[in-house]
Amino acid sequence: MNEVINDYLKSVGLTPSGEPLFRLVWSDSQHEPREGVFDEYYGSVYIGTVVGVRDVPKYPRLKARWILEMWRSGAYEYLYVFEDARGNALPLSLRVVELIVHFTLEKQRKAADIERAIRDELERKEEAEDRRCEDIIDASPIQNALHLKEGEAYGGVCRR
Repeated sequence: MNEVINDYLKSVGLTPSGEPLFRLVWSDSQHEPREGVFDEYYGSVYIGTVVGVRDVPKYPRLKARWILEMWRSGAYEYLYVFEDARGNALPLSLRVVELIVHFTLEKQRKAADIERAIRDELERKEEAEDRRCEDIIDASPIQNALHLKEGEAYGGVCRR
């Protein structure tokens, strides 16, 4: 079932590097480098403390669970864990994955639409303010000439 789900997820979208936007992983198989302070042991004998980067379990509190992840900010982050409120494992379901993916993408689309609407409204307000300022300080050649009492050049002032 996990192959079927991951095949579906590959069809949904890709990251900038060409990886699936969503992926299904087994919690115990995921590791990542983390910087920290680590106790060193040789078997059960404590050797000392080391500061550095270690490859550690990505989901240390989630044992033997399927996890739906989504690519965000340059890394995969968990989106949904297949377990119930009591911590019991839930069976994999393509339909559940499809629904989660659909609603996640829809939420992102709505957020992008809201951002676009805000940006458009700010641009409209800025353009209106620019027009208002231009109207206030309109410096057309005729207005400048009249202001500088050079209106005769435009035939607007007659002296006798």
